[in-house]
Amino acid sequence: MSLPRLLALVGLLLSGVACERAEQKVHLEEAFSSAARTYDVPRDLLVSLSFSMSRFDAGIKKHPDQHEHSGDSGVGLMRLTHSGSGPTLGRAAQLTGFSPAVLKADPVANVFGAAAILRDLANDFEKANGVTMERIGDWFPILAAYSGYGSDQNQDSFARQVFRFIEGGLLFQAPNGELMRIRSQDSYVPGSSAQSVGSPEYVKAKQFIPASSQNFTSSNRSSWEIDQIVLHTTEGSYSGSIDWFQKSRAEVSAHYVVRSSDGEVTQMVWESDTAWHAGHSHSNQRSIGIEMEGFIHSPELWYTDALYRSVADLTRDISQRRGIPMDREHIIPHSDVPGCPYSGGGAGCHADPGSGWDWDYFMELLLDPAASSTSSGRASNGSATGSGVGAVGHLVGFVRADSTMYTNAGIKGALVRLDDGRTTKADSQGYYVFEDVAEGLVSLEVEAYGYRTQSVETRIEPGMENWQSIALETLDGSSNTSGSSSSGAVPSAPTRLSPSNYAKAYGPSVRMQWLESPESVETYEVDIWYWTSGDWREYYSYVTTVPEKIFDPVVDGTSYSFRVRAQNAAGTSPWSEWGSFDFR
Repeated sequence: MSLPRLLALVGLLLSGVACERAEQKVHLEEAFSSAARTYDVPRDLLVSLSFSMSRFDAGIKKHPDQHEHSGDSGVGLMRLTHSGSGPTLGRAAQLTGFSPAVLKADPVANVFGAAAILRDLANDFEKANGVTMERIGDWFPILAAYSGYGSDQNQDSFARQVFRFIEGGLLFQAPNGELMRIRSQDSYVPGSSAQSVGSPEYVKAKQFIPASSQNFTSSNRSSWEIDQIVLHTTEGSYSGSIDWFQKSRAEVSAHYVVRSSDGEVTQMVWESDTAWHAGHSHSNQRSIGIEMEGFIHSPELWYTDALYRSVADLTRDISQRRGIPMDREHIIPHSDVPGCPYSGGGAGCHADPGSGWDWDYFMELLLDPAASSTSSGRASNGSATGSGVGAVGHLVGFVRADSTMYTNAGIKGALVRLDDGRTTKADSQGYYVFEDVAEGLVSLEVEAYGYRTQSVETRIEPGMENWQSIALETLDGSSNTSGSSSSGAVPSAPTRLSPSNYAKAYGPSVRMQWLESPESVETYEVDIWYWTSGDWREYYSYVTTVPEKIFDPVVDGTSYSFRVRAQNAAGTSPWSEWGSFDFR
C-alpha cells in the first residue's frame, strides 16, 4: 500500500456529505475506523488510547501560563510527542509521509500516525516472536512499548490504563458532540508484573513508585512542620506524570498522583520528604503536593466525580494524620503559592487547577465524605460529562426497533423530547444524550418516521450516567424494519452509478453519483472496495442523505468499485450494480 495522502485524511474531517461545506469538524468514528482498517489495528484499541490520552479533544493544549509536572508534550487526539518519553511525532512522520506540522494540525492524520506506529511495533514483535495479533489482548505488549516509558512497571501501567476501557466498555460524548462507544469485551491481557516499592502511607493508594532521588529533598519532616496541602493539575496523563517524576532530569515531583477516570492514587514521595512541586522553596518545605490528572483548559473532560471524591478522601486522610486544618487557608491551589516570577512558581505563573475546579463541591466532599454530588453529574470511568450547577445527572440512551435489543438496529434520527422542553436526535447508531438533567423522575417522548410514538419515564440519579433504552414499534405493529408499511414502498435499487473527478482546494477527489430512486428515500448506503494484492478489499461504507458522495481515496494508483442501496422506514433496497473508477 502506498503512503496515505493528506487530502484523503482531510476528507475524513468533514461531517457531512458535501465536502465543500463551510463548517467542518472531525468525524471521529470515520477517522478511527479508517485508520484501523488502513494499518490493521483494532479500532477499539485506537479509541481507548485516544480517550486515555486526550478525551477525544483534538485541540488539547497546555495552559499558556502553565508549566506543570508532566513530561507529556504531546499534541492532538493521540498526543503524539516530539520530545520526552518515547517521541512519536518523528516516527509517525516517517511511517505515514506526513510532515510533523501536518500531524500536529490535522486530527485525522494524528490518528493515522498513531495507528502506523502501533502497526510498525506489531510487525517487529510478530517477526521477533513468530506470532500474529489474533486477539485484542495480544496488543498489550505493543501498547506498552508504544508508551516509550523508561521502566517496565510504567509501561505496564500505561497499557492497563488503556485496556480498562476495552474490558469495561466506554460510552462518552466527545467535545465535538459525537458519542464514542466501546463494547466491553474480554481482552485476556497478561497478569500484572508491577510491584509496589514499599507500602503507601495512604492506605487506599494503589502503589508506591519512588520518584528519582534527584527530584526531591530527603527531609525527615515532622508533622508540625507540614501545615499545607497544594493541589495541582498535571497538564498531562497520569502514567506520563509518574514516568516523568522518575526521570532525574525532570527536577520536579509530587507526593501523590491521582487518575481522572477512576481516582486511582499512586504515591511517589514519602510525606516526610520535601517534594519539588510548588516552585517555591518555603511552600515546598511546609506542604504536601497532590497532582490531579487533567488539563485546566478542559475541566469538564478531566475533573470527574471520581477524581473529586478520591482527592477529597486523600486530602482528608493526610489532614487528619498530620493535624492540618481542613480549610482554604491550609488546602490551596498551586495558583495561590507565592514567589513567582522570582522562583519559578506560584501565583501569576501557575493557574492550576484553574477556575474549572469546583472548590465548593470539593470542600463539601472533604468535610462530609457521604455528600452526594451537587455539581454537574460528573461521571467516572469515561462516561459523558458536562458542566453546570445543581443536583443533576446525564441521560444517555438508545432508540431501537422493538425486537432488536442490543443489536446494531438503532433508529437513526429518532426525535427524543425531554419534559423540560429540550429535544435531540439519535445519532447514526441510535444513541442520544441529554446533559445536566435535574434529578428525579423525568418523561421522554420519542418519535421516528414509520414508528409509533413512545412515551417513557426514567429516574435521574445525580452524579451518574443514567441509561434508558427505548423500543419503538412500526406503525403496522410489526417488530421488524423490512417489508411494506404505511411509510410507503421499499425503495428500488439505485441505478446509473457514475463517478467523476472532483477538484477541491486541497486536491483532487472523486464524486460518486447515481440516479435518485423514485420512491421516498431517507438514506443511501455507499459500499466502497479497492483492489490490492491481487484481490478486492472492502474500504468503507458511508451513509448519505443525497444521491452522491464525494470521496477521497486513501490508497492511490489502484482501482475502486462501489455499490449503493437505498433505505427508508419501509425497508432497504437490494444493492445496485457495481460502479468503478481508477484513482491515479
